[in-house]
Amino acid sequence: MTGCAHETYGNDYTVILDPTFSAEDTTSALDAISAWETISNNLLHLTPVIGVGGECAGKPAAHTICVHTSDQATIQAMGGASGFVGYTKNESNDAASIYIPVSKDIGYNQVQMTTIFAHELGHSLGNSHIRELGIGVMFPGFNGATPLPTCVDYQQLVDLRGGEAFITNPICKGQNTSYTIDNTPGK
Repeated sequence: MTGCAHETYGNDYTVILDPTFSAEDTTSALDAISAWETISNNLLHLTPVIGVGGECAGKPAAHTICVHTSDQATIQAMGGASGFVGYTKNESNDAASIYIPVSKDIGYNQVQMTTIFAHELGHSLGNSHIRELGIGVMFPGFNGATPLPTCVDYQQLVDLRGGEAFITNPICKGQNTSYTIDNTPGK
């Protein structure tokens, strides 16, 4: 992940959504936000705000996740591979900018859009891609990703963040939460 040298992670984030997202895409984003809060047993607090302009110009403030509408050319210019359906740039101040290529998303249904938002939110929280098919939203691609974050995705947050704030989630108790980080370039 680009720029992912967080010194400390927070539990409370403001998620600023680009006001040019369609109503359906905004609903998908809100569903993804809710799913991350639920799988964390509400230890993560992601407060959604519809942007009004200017809040996400330049580097986002600490503990802020900016979600921008974008296009494929912009994503590729930032280092994303051709065909990416989303791109996240993490900052050193526990903030991130997410780019969703709207021109590519036109053909996606609401479940697929929710998966894209949930996957990119995972990156903004520090999660990496995983190798195993069908066990988490952090698998790179629709054919192997779950539509929403799972206990495996939550376990990656726990492993990354540690500490008392991310104690074992009762929702995930007894489930297999093993995973392998996929460090393949271009994913």
